[in-house]
Amino acid sequence: MAQAKVSPELHNRPTHVKLDISDKIIRGFTYVIVSLFSLMCIIPFWMIVASSFASEASIRLSGFTLWPSEFSAYSYELLLKSPDQMIGAYVVTICLAVVGTAIGLFIISMTGYALQRRDFPFRNGIMFYIYFTSLFSAGLVPFYLLIVQTLNLRDSYWAILLPLLMSPWLIVLMKNFVKAIPHEITEHAAVFNMEELSQVELPYPDRDAKNLFVRDDKRRNYYLITVRGDKRVNLKDFRRRQGTKPLTFASPEELQELLDLIPGAVTPFGLLNDTRCRVHFY
Repeated sequence: MAQAKVSPELHNRPTHVKLDISDKIIRGFTYVIVSLFSLMCIIPFWMIVASSFASEASIRLSGFTLWPSEFSAYSYELLLKSPDQMIGAYVVTICLAVVGTAIGLFIISMTGYALQRRDFPFRNGIMFYIYFTSLFSAGLVPFYLLIVQTLNLRDSYWAILLPLLMSPWLIVLMKNFVKAIPHEITEHAAVFNMEELSQVELPYPDRDAKNLFVRDDKRRNYYLITVRGDKRVNLKDFRRRQGTKPLTFASPEELQELLDLIPGAVTPFGLLNDTRCRVHFY
């Protein structure tokens, strides 16, 4: 079958979309609105810069203007005479930002995760309470009274840090994000060997693993060995490479005491319960 060839000149030729008069009007109107909005965002920053070069007398007389009526660099001279205040202010700002972000992210993540769980009691009522506060804010005056009179946080860094730790919008966003993470749950009875595991219908049978909890004959060293399900574990070879005494399987009582697990449900996550760090993981 013959194939048509496209000329390189036609292939590289830029394509232009022909706009009618209504499209041009809408596009021009959009450009004007976006430009005005950008200018409105820039003007406050420009007024801050302009006022920093204006004298205090001109600001008291004329207020803040786009261009200083009386030029003065006294504010910068005063700032450079005592740089410790500026450095201290930046240190406080950075510390509050880092600490607030870390603590706030932890609280918001935990709240969002709990609210997306179907087995969490009263989750709908708590979610409504959080969402309701985002629709109807009490305002600045009640917030000031709450911080100053109720919580007694006058002249405290907590007055800046605490209100930023919980955000209804971020909680809703985190809840939907965690809810959208794909996951699968397979419930089955406890299995004690790979033969019993082969009878369980797993979604990913090629990714199974087996965990062996063993100890030496003196009950001094305990080992949790995790390998792929199709791999064999040679305890004699493991003993020779690690230089340990003869190994044997630990008892259910030792498994419960050290890892807080039961036979048939051994997992490396049980190491989180080994507060004395007696179990070696391989």
